[in-house]
Formats: sequence, structure tokens, C-alpha cells
Amino acid sequence: MGLNGGWNRSEAHNNKSQRRRLFAGQTVTQPLGTTMIDAIRRLLPRLGNNATPDDSNMRQRTADQTHFQLQRLHQLHRTLPWLVTFGSLLATAFLWPVLNAYHLLLGGVWLALLMLGRYNLALRFRYRRERALGHWPLISCLPALLGGATIALAFVSLLPQLSLPLTGVCYLLLLAALLSAMLFYAIFPPAFLSFAGAAVLPLCTELLWQGGNYAQLATLGLLLSLALLTYGNLCANHYLLSRYQLQQRHDRLQLKLQHTQRELALSHPERPAAVEPAVGSSPDPAHNARLARQLSDARQGIQAAEQRLAMVLEANELSLWEWDLSQDRFIQPQALEMLGQRFDGQQGFIGSLKPLLEEADLLRLKEAMQHYLNGNSLEYRVQFRARHQNGQWLWLEDRGQASAWDAQGRITRIAGTRREITLQKKQQAESDLFRRLCSLSHQSICLLDHQLRIQLPNPSFCELTGYSYEELIGRPIDQISRQQPALFYQEVTDQLQQKGFWSGEILEYRKDGHPYPVAANFSRVTDASGLNPYFLAIFNDLSDQQRTEHRLHYLASFDSLTGLVNREQFLRRLSKATQAGKTLNLILLNLDRFKQINESLGHEVGDQLLVHFSRRLRTHARDAELIARTGSDEFALLLPGETGLGSLMRICERLLRKTGRDYRVASHDLTLTLSAGVCRFPQQVRTARALLQGASRALIEAKKFAGNHYHLYTDELADKDATQPLLEGALRKAVANREFEVYYQPKLHLASGTIRGVEALVRWQHPQLGLVEPERFIYLAEENGLIGAIGEQVLEQACQQAREWLNDGIEIRVAVNLSAQQLKQGDGAAVIERTLKRTGLPHHLLELELTESILLEENSRISSTIHRIRELGVGISIDDFGTGYASLSYLRRFPVSALKIDRSFISGIPDSDSDCALARAIIAMALSLDLRVVAEGVELPQQAEFLRRFACDEIQGYLVSKPVCARELTEQLGQPVSF
Repeated sequence: MGLNGGWNRSEAHNNKSQRRRLFAGQTVTQPLGTTMIDAIRRLLPRLGNNATPDDSNMRQRTADQTHFQLQRLHQLHRTLPWLVTFGSLLATAFLWPVLNAYHLLLGGVWLALLMLGRYNLALRFRYRRERALGHWPLISCLPALLGGATIALAFVSLLPQLSLPLTGVCYLLLLAALLSAMLFYAIFPPAFLSFAGAAVLPLCTELLWQGGNYAQLATLGLLLSLALLTYGNLCANHYLLSRYQLQQRHDRLQLKLQHTQRELALSHPERPAAVEPAVGSSPDPAHNARLARQLSDARQGIQAAEQRLAMVLEANELSLWEWDLSQDRFIQPQALEMLGQRFDGQQGFIGSLKPLLEEADLLRLKEAMQHYLNGNSLEYRVQFRARHQNGQWLWLEDRGQASAWDAQGRITRIAGTRREITLQKKQQAESDLFRRLCSLSHQSICLLDHQLRIQLPNPSFCELTGYSYEELIGRPIDQISRQQPALFYQEVTDQLQQKGFWSGEILEYRKDGHPYPVAANFSRVTDASGLNPYFLAIFNDLSDQQRTEHRLHYLASFDSLTGLVNREQFLRRLSKATQAGKTLNLILLNLDRFKQINESLGHEVGDQLLVHFSRRLRTHARDAELIARTGSDEFALLLPGETGLGSLMRICERLLRKTGRDYRVASHDLTLTLSAGVCRFPQQVRTARALLQGASRALIEAKKFAGNHYHLYTDELADKDATQPLLEGALRKAVANREFEVYYQPKLHLASGTIRGVEALVRWQHPQLGLVEPERFIYLAEENGLIGAIGEQVLEQACQQAREWLNDGIEIRVAVNLSAQQLKQGDGAAVIERTLKRTGLPHHLLELELTESILLEENSRISSTIHRIRELGVGISIDDFGTGYASLSYLRRFPVSALKIDRSFISGIPDSDSDCALARAIIAMALSLDLRVVAEGVELPQQAEFLRRFACDEIQGYLVSKPVCARELTEQLGQPVSF
């Protein structure tokens, strides 16, 4: 680039950078010889031109250009005025209590105007493109002159009002300002003379005018300082010019040499052969030999440099190109050949690429080139897509800079490189996609480096931890983990290095101190090089899941309405107490006419009445070891056996009197009475079941007295139960005579409104007693080991009936209850397989219902049998789901296909908010596990509508149909279901 006075892009950029440094308050602290030379080299364009003027013209142009560029540098490096202005403001603040405020304010306004004028002058000169300076040197001295005059005026005004110490301080400040001006105005001495003369001469005149003992001495000192500083300024300026001119000469020779070599290489490939004859043209043999050696050395140096350049280009997968703007000619063809195109030597830069680019890419390329040619960027750089000859689209990157200029400073040649970046673009797109997916994911994800410092957290992770994105970046993860010990994450890192993954559940704390449990999964990943390890951490907040589990665990043992122990937990604790041999007294309480209250006033009033009653019961039954709600309107109290019979009777009387009083519920005045039945263990019965049955029999007797009465289990009631052995004998005959009949309760598919399944329920058709309900004989069958034989008969009848329906074109899935004893038998799965084979029923139409208590048993035989049954294609349904001790633990261990929501959770729908919430939670959990949901005990249309709205699959209950025989159900299957 020739020094022709043109304002070029590199200069503009460097000037911007220099101005940013000045405005930031940076001052030059290096020696003047390096700082100013470096500044000149950054701000002035390099010498070099295609033209080759003679030496005299070149020297004249160099002098003119040097003068112009030094003037430009002087305009841009205006640090001193800013420092003086800042110092003046500090002095103003310091002298505010001493001087007249009006004068100080007027001086501050003058300084502001002077600063704005200087800044405007620098801006106008900055964008000047002409080489001729004109009046600019004189104009540029004006701000320095005004600045010095301002300092002189301030000193003349201040000195008479200041004490001797302050006067000395002011003279030191003046000397410091002059010394700084000497250095900073070394680029342009006239500016220094303007500043120093305007600052010192008026002060000297004022001193001589005032007179005094030391006036002449002070004036002489000031003038001597001015002379010394002026000499120093001229020496610094001479040093700068010498260094700069030497650098100019060196750069000019280097560029001329490179330009000559390039032109010879491009236009005269036969140059070495042409030069060789000239080697021997001299009559001096020694001179010819020296020239030959120099030529050989130069040729070898060029070849070595070309080889190194070729190796560098090949290693970086770069192709060279050069564009002659004056002729629009592409000089190097390799950049086109990488696209599979042939180079004919006549193609221009844009013309060679236009057929290969889309319109958007062509526009991007043109804009980047124009941006560079206009001086708005330091280099030409653009990324674009181009079509290869084979049809494949490639991403390319061009980079280039000017290599030649004309006499007016316009770029005439650009040289650059081109490389393929298709792979990098693909990797960048994949990285952007990964970031996008992480940001959209509801899981909390963050990327960690090998030291477990957070590199990329997604929004969910920020929300989970309570920290902002900026707070997390670069932060070690153990710093946001206040719960884990110091060695925890070191152990995690060790396992990641060994196995590549780590997972587990941990408890963490948010930024606000709130705890939250998470399931953490760490995986080891590497970058494309495979050398830099990273760790991908995924956290799942378990707060909602744990709340649901805790809620289910709570409801498995406690009644959701009253908070009392529920029936299942009560039976477990009763069984443990009797097995431990403890003496117990059991009281069963029943609310008289509660059903009428529910039906007349509604379930909401009934629920509130139960809540009030349970509170009174806790208050007046403090003697009880355990209080439970065992039914909708039934409660049980377990008292220690040491309580005597008299005390037991007094407790019953107190309960009837204290809890059976008037209640105020929802603006209703209600009077409640109770009935109670009492049984004692082991005085009257020997088992927990018998204890419960005895209290129930006593309660039934108490109810016969129209309420508000209690009854003790007596020998008379025991005699009535003496028929049990007879019933056991009849039960054995019933098994042998196949006296059991299967009734079916249909399951309505809510989405289609059709019956798709039934539950098989056993009934005993006794020759004398008639139809016997299962509650009277099932427990006897279990105690006597007959439940397995009865279960086989029920299974066979149910499968045969389902096969008959299938033959009639009706596909019905039949569910059969399976007991623990049947599962513990070694041939349980074989019996089912034989039955299906014998009846010809497709396996998927059979479903076995198991209670939660069966699945909770740690029995390997039961687990094995269940898995074998599921492998047959038979469905497994969990009956009375939610009433067990741990309703979720077995879902991971057994191949369950369906859940049946217990009727205790359905009865309160839609009036009970807790029952509604629990039913929704169970349905949502089952759907997430891809399990079918069946709700049993549905008796109201509102319950069916609620379950349908929340995507329950099937319902079962008296709303659809009571259990009926096969013949009646067959008739129902052909009729629409309405309710």
C-alpha cells in the first residue's frame, strides 16, 4: 500500500482501537522510542506499490506522506488535553472553598467548550482522505495554544490568592504539564511550542509586572525550563522521524523485492533460464562466479520456501487464490479445482463462483467483499455454500487481504486462502441442535468438564437449583451441593473414569436452602478428538414422586378423611398383637342411621360428621392403644387386656354418652347415636379373625336394640357359631360335588361404552342353605387348605364360559382371583396352562387378579410363578390397589398389566377432594407405566363421569351391574349400558 494520503481500512481500525485505549484512560508508560514507533507503525499503512517511481520522487512522496501521517497521529493522540482537563476539574473541586465560586464555574464551562471543540476538530480531521495538509497544521496548533493560555490565565488569577505552599504545588503542576507535553507532542513540535509558549510567557510577563525579590529569578527559571523542554521535544521528534524513515525504507525494499519476485514468477516461468546467460556476461570471472552462487542460493531458498509453504497449506487443507481487480482475473486456480471445476484462465472472481452458488450465498459473498473494499474490516472473510461438480454441496471459507494498490491507494490485488469447512459446519449444527434440545428439555441437564465445573446448564437445571445461568458457568458442581460430603463427587469422578457412568438418588439444596431429592445420572463423553473428557449430568426432580409415594404410603395405613388408622393397617397390627400372645379387648363402633344422613344431606355433610366424630373419639378414648376406621361408618378400638370387664363396660357407656351427642355440621343440627360390640382375647376367642368376628356378632346384636346400645360377645353367641365345623364338613363335600357356581360382574369400557371384561366371583350353592356368600366360607377354605381346589373349579368354569362367549362372537376378558396358596403351589402356572389348553381359550382373554399382600411377600416361589404366568400371555392385575403397605415397590419387580383402584378411594368421589386427588394420581401413574386402570365399587354416575374425564379405562360396580350368573350376563351383553 503506497503512502498516498488515502485513509485506508487498517488505519481506520487501528485508530479506533487507539481511541478506545485513550478513552479508557490508558497512558503510555513504555519508553518513547518504542511506544511512539509502535503507534506509528500501527497507524500508518505499509509502503509498497505496483508502480516503481524513481528514487527522487519516492523520497518526495515519502516526506509528504510522513508529514501528513504524523499530523494525523497528532490529531488522534490527544491524551494530554484530556489529562489536563481532568486535572483541572480536580483542582476546581480542591479550590472550591478557597476561590470565588462564580469564577470557578465560569472556568469549568470554558474547559468544557474547549474540550468539545478539540474533539470536533479531531473528528473532522480523522475522516479527511486528501493527502495535502493545507492549513491543518496551523489549525491543529490552535487547541494547544488555547489550552496553554487557559493554564496561564488560571495561574495568573490564582497565585495572588494562594499561600506559599500552594503556590509551590501549582508550579510543580505546571512543570509536570510541560514535561508531559514535551513527550506527547514529540510527534508535532509546533503544537508543543504553541502550548508551552502560551502557558509560560504570560506567566513570566505577570511575574515581571508585579516585581518582587524573586520575580526575576522565577522568570529566568521558567524561561530556562521552556528552552530545555523545547530542545528535548525537538530531539524526540528527530528520533521518531529517523526511526520511522528507516522502517519505511526497509519495508519499501522488502515489498519491492516480493512484488518483483511475484511478477516474475507469474509472467516469466522461464526466469531462471533467462537469467543464467546474464551470469557469464561479465568479463570478470570472479564476479560471474559470485553471481552464479548468489543465483543458486536464491533459487534454493525460493524452492525451500515454496516447499514449506506447500506443506503448511496441505496440513491446513488450504488452497491459495489471488484476484487481480484491475483485470478481474483469477490468478491461482486451486481454489476452483477443489470444487471439481476446470480453470480456463479467463474467469473472474465472482464469475467463477456464480454458477456454483445459491442466490443467498452469492449475495453474502458480494457483501463481504464490498465491506472489505470499503475499509470496514481488516480482512475479507466469508463462509458460503458451493456445489461440487458431483452435485454435493460444500461449505467453504474464504479469507484474504490486499496485496497491491495503485497510486491513489485503491486496492488492485487481493490474495487469500480457501478451505472446506463442511465437517465443522455439520458439527456446529449438531452442537446447536444439542443445545436447543437441552434448552427445551424438561429434564435438568448440564455439561461438566473433567474437573466437574459446569460448562452448559439448561434452563431446567437453573430452575431446579435456583441459580442463574451466569452464576453456574464455570462453577464446580460441589459448590452448589451443600448436602454431599467433600469426597462424594471425587468418588463419582473415579467411577466415571472407570465405568463411564454413575447413577443414584441424592438429596440437594436449592440456592434458597430448600431441599429437593433428585435422581442423578452422570455419563462420560468426549469431544471429537477423544482426548478431552466431559461429563453429561441429568437430574430428575423426585419431589413430586416422593410426595405421591409418601401420600400413598400414608393412605395405605391411614384413612384420608379422618386421619385414623385404616382397616388394612388395623388388621395387620391386630394380627401381630394376637400372634404375640397379648391380651386384648376389641370394641367395634357403628354410627346408627348414618346412611340416611348421607342420602338426605349429601356426602359432604356426612364426611364432615365423620371428621367431627373422629375428633371426639380421640378425646374420649384415651384408654385405647389403637383407634381405626374400619368401614364407611364403622370404627374399632383396641384396648389392653388388663382392662377389667367392669372398666370395659364403663368405657363403652362413656363412648356412647360422650361421642353420641348433638353435632353442628354445615348449619345442620344432627343427633348421633352409636352401637358397640365387644369381644375379648383370649378369654373368648383364640385368633385375630375370631376376635373380629366375635365383636362383629356382638355389634349385630347391639343394633337390634335400635341403636345407642352396646353388647358383649357371650357364650350364647358362641353357640350360634358352633355350626362352623358343620360348615367346614359341608365345604369339603361341596368341593367334591362341585357345588360352586361362578357369578360374573361386568367391567364397562368407558371410552367405547361396551362391556369388554368381567370378574369371576364364586358362590356356594348349598343343597339346604341355598346360595352362600363367599364371606362365610372363603376364610374356612383358606384355613382348611381347600382354596386351591375351589380356585381350580372357578378357573375352569370361567374359561369355559369365556370360550362359549367367544364362539358366539363376543370377545370378553375374564378375570379370576388367585390366592397366595395357589401361587405357592409349585404347579400353579402349569394348572393355568392346562386349563387354557383344555378349554381352548386364547391366553390374552384370561386375567388373574392378585392382592397387594401377595406381592409384598418375599417368596421366591410366588415371584417365579407370577413371571411364568405372565410369559404365557396371561394378564396380571393388582386388586385393591393403594391399600397395601408399599403400593409402588412391587411394580418394578412384577410384570403387572393392570391396576384396580380400591373401592375405598372411589366412594368419596366426587365430593371428597382428597379421594379425587388420589384417584387422579393413581390413574396418571398407571398411564405413565402403560398399565390399564379399572375402578371398582362405582355406584354413582358422577363417579363414572369423573373417571372417564381423567382417562380411567374401565369401571366395575353396582352402577354397571351387580354380580349375575352367566345366563343373565349373556342377555346383558346384547343390550346397551345406560346409567
